[in-house]
Amino acid sequence: MNRKHLLVALLFLQSTFNSFAQTPTFDSAITYRITNLWQGEKKSLDIINDGKQNSFPWLSTSDDVSGQSWKIFPLGEGYYKLSTTWRGPGKVLDIINDGKNNKLQLADYGGYSGQFWKITPLPNGYYRLTSMWQGDSNSVDVVNDGKNFNQLMLTKSGEFSGQYWKIIPYTPVKNVPVPPVVPAVDSTKNLPVFKNLASYRITNLWAATKGKSLDVVNDGKKNKVQLAGSGLYKGQYWTLTPFPGYPGYFRLTNLFLGNDLSLDIVNDGTNNKITFGNTGMISGQAWKISPLPNGYYRLTTHYQGDGKSLDVINDGKNTKLHLTKTAQASGQYWLITEITPANNVPVPPVVPAVDSSKNLPVFKNLASYRITNLWAATKGKSLDVVNDGKKNKVQLAGSGLYKGQYWTLTPFPGYPGYYRLTNLFLGNDLSLDIVNDGTNNKITFGNTGMISGQAWKISPLPNGYYRLTTHYQGDGKSLDVINDGKNTKLHLTKTAQASGQYWLITEITPANNVPVPPVVPAVDSSKNLPVFKNLASYRITNLWAATKGKSLDVVNDGKKNKVQLAGSGLYKGQYWTLTPFPGYPGYYRLTNLFLGNDLSLDIVNDGTNNKITFGSTGMISGQAWKITPLPNGYYRLTTHYQGDGKSLDVINDGKNTKLHLSKTAQASGQYWLITEIK
Repeated sequence: MNRKHLLVALLFLQSTFNSFAQTPTFDSAITYRITNLWQGEKKSLDIINDGKQNSFPWLSTSDDVSGQSWKIFPLGEGYYKLSTTWRGPGKVLDIINDGKNNKLQLADYGGYSGQFWKITPLPNGYYRLTSMWQGDSNSVDVVNDGKNFNQLMLTKSGEFSGQYWKIIPYTPVKNVPVPPVVPAVDSTKNLPVFKNLASYRITNLWAATKGKSLDVVNDGKKNKVQLAGSGLYKGQYWTLTPFPGYPGYFRLTNLFLGNDLSLDIVNDGTNNKITFGNTGMISGQAWKISPLPNGYYRLTTHYQGDGKSLDVINDGKNTKLHLTKTAQASGQYWLITEITPANNVPVPPVVPAVDSSKNLPVFKNLASYRITNLWAATKGKSLDVVNDGKKNKVQLAGSGLYKGQYWTLTPFPGYPGYYRLTNLFLGNDLSLDIVNDGTNNKITFGNTGMISGQAWKISPLPNGYYRLTTHYQGDGKSLDVINDGKNTKLHLTKTAQASGQYWLITEITPANNVPVPPVVPAVDSSKNLPVFKNLASYRITNLWAATKGKSLDVVNDGKKNKVQLAGSGLYKGQYWTLTPFPGYPGYYRLTNLFLGNDLSLDIVNDGTNNKITFGSTGMISGQAWKITPLPNGYYRLTTHYQGDGKSLDVINDGKNTKLHLSKTAQASGQYWLITEIK
């Protein structure tokens, strides 16, 4: 690249070689501002707000905007991932893989080598930024295009001022309150109170908005708000959560979009447009709700202050919103009404308590259960998930070792006798629910929440059977099998003494030949147990001489289910996290930077139970690894599922890369070294 940056030679005379040898330390709990020696502190590393991808880094005028607020999180061995407050921790600095491999972007974090950044100290407090993928020979630089000098790329590493980056804790450069913590307000004021788990409908006083509620524009973009015809729509179910530590301010989230997105202000200079932003401690998401006459409220933000209020745009359609100058205008008067059965919107009301004195069923909190039916036409079938990728249908299917038939029954918080039903196949984010379509009889899975259709009452019947009803539809409707000849579909129907409404709930345990998810019993906590850092990464190697130079790794074949020993290196599959197995000292869950936390090292349940795999993370005994100290800093790895009699070992087949459980012995292939990656 033909260009010259002015780099004063005195920089090198003022610094010693020792300053290069120090390993930088960054606090992952705070944010940083990143500037450049060539362009100076008047420009900061930022993300282009183009309203489309919002993913491309550049240098822009230093300001108090969340795109210039960077988080630096250690990944081990001197590498870091970089993300912004604006786009959140899931979007990280990456290299575009286009053959040239020199352009930068924000991309979904996947543990790719282009997302591993080495931050190397340079003289006078500056740093060089290089990547694991492109190595130390290519550094992040400013393009000398003779124009704006704000574009970035990777160029050949050299003593250029455009490659010298200053990284300092983030502080405001002027009085712009976007990402700083919101200061406290006077807590002595008479502040509004909203129920924490309730849902609210938000409507407007202006006559032109009659019959409309605050809603989400359902266009797939998840960033627009509107007034739309009032109805039983999730986009009109609002939760008002107190903004932490700041009385009178609230976060507004939505049942349709969930808690990851909050009502926010577009930071475009005018700062009047309404949007949804990634939930964070951002002043545009701190809404002050001030009482007005006749039960109405004014909505302002800490970002723009009391001088601008949420208002309806008077454009004839009267459905769009903005912030405008505060006035006594009916479009700025908002009614916030709790959604309850009394006002004909019965989906997510808080479930009222039932009589706790009743003889209630007891189900183990971490156990898995099989649910079957008394009706003879359903013999040999269990309650299961329809595996069509949609994740919203339930069925009766042939009983077997299927994750969709492993049910967890969790007490519904605060309401004895009611339970949430979740599934090992779908996980805890989806709960058995009722379709709110007016008939309210269809069974589905819905996003887990404090929703009455997800509160299942389990009432004992004769001979160990149970009746399942919901708080939403009451005791007058029971879970039943549709009698259509196939007899696999379910619905709610009028409660009766019908065999299709009699359900057997049986714990899945080794005693009934389904040994995958039993609860792991506690071990003796008085033992001298190993301690591993919760957020650190570890390399796992073996004592056997035939495995020298190899580390525990993932087989990268796209199947995500095999483990191996492979040549040691800076590979994500060799970065292991050891997380204490909840409540069971000495047992750990082993997950991997390459596969993430959703998959854990596990045992194949095939009868021999010796093969090693990765399984969906859960309270499963094959994922509970006991790590027992051995001489000279080595460890033995066994599972609760197979006990101390079987240890993780290397298969002696000449290649010596495959693993299995084998009979515990004083064999070097069962001695494992666990070393923190720093």
